[in-house]
Amino acid sequence: MRVLRALRPCAPFALRSLVPMALWPVLLGAHAVSAAPCDPMASELAALDEADLPVRGREFASRRERLPAGANVLVLAGEQGVNVTLSVALEATRLGSADSPVERSGIQRLLFTAPRAGDYTITLQGKEDTEQVGTVRLRVVVLGARTPDGECLQVQRSLATAEAAYATGRLITEGTGATSGADAVRAYQSAAAEYSAVLAKLASAEPSLLRAQVQHALAFIYLDKVLDLTEAVRWGEQAARGYADAGDAYGDARAQQIQAAASIELAVSPPAQVSRAQRVRTGHLRGR
Repeated sequence: MRVLRALRPCAPFALRSLVPMALWPVLLGAHAVSAAPCDPMASELAALDEADLPVRGREFASRRERLPAGANVLVLAGEQGVNVTLSVALEATRLGSADSPVERSGIQRLLFTAPRAGDYTITLQGKEDTEQVGTVRLRVVVLGARTPDGECLQVQRSLATAEAAYATGRLITEGTGATSGADAVRAYQSAAAEYSAVLAKLASAEPSLLRAQVQHALAFIYLDKVLDLTEAVRWGEQAARGYADAGDAYGDARAQQIQAAASIELAVSPPAQVSRAQRVRTGHLRGR
């Protein structure tokens, strides 16, 4: 503190000149330095369990975790070459599901509170129509009182909300989770709103792989679920640029594919179309 006080503009020039110019940004502008980008798999958080689980086609892979009552848990499932959905159950009671619009390289995040002590089953279900084989990186994080509730954790919480909403939309679309008054389009719109909120939080941060993944998710929802093709082109372009900056060639190619598909559909779409809600309800759109 004495050094900083001595470096105030009102301090004698001779005293201020004792400090090398290169150190001024460190001493006086540290608050303006960007924090490190948030890791998509929340590697900065200590994990209760980590594992790489193989998944083939539409097969299941599961893992059990013993949790105390009241534990707040964040589960992350990172796809590597295979599409999956993520769910957590206690005995026969499902506590939640998560899904990502990003194909074969997305991350599902599921946030839940353990209602009682017991063995909880974390399940990955493959969504491949072929015998595609891949691996899912699973991380189970218990959020305790000492877990820093920083911006990156807040982002992970928002992404978990988005992926729960997206999973709800898919369950309704497939007819496996429909309830009275259920609306798939509204669920997809909710997911898009959460992803947009995450991008707003990341707006002042450095470009990162996480930001590109969120832009990719938003582009796919606008293309395939909500039918806002202009927004699909916009976010697909930004995702491709972000992936390229991060050195992710696969993500770059997939984002460009979304951008191109939306551009083509914009060019050839007739003035009158079947409503998007009807297309979703009838399963006209391909699932993810």
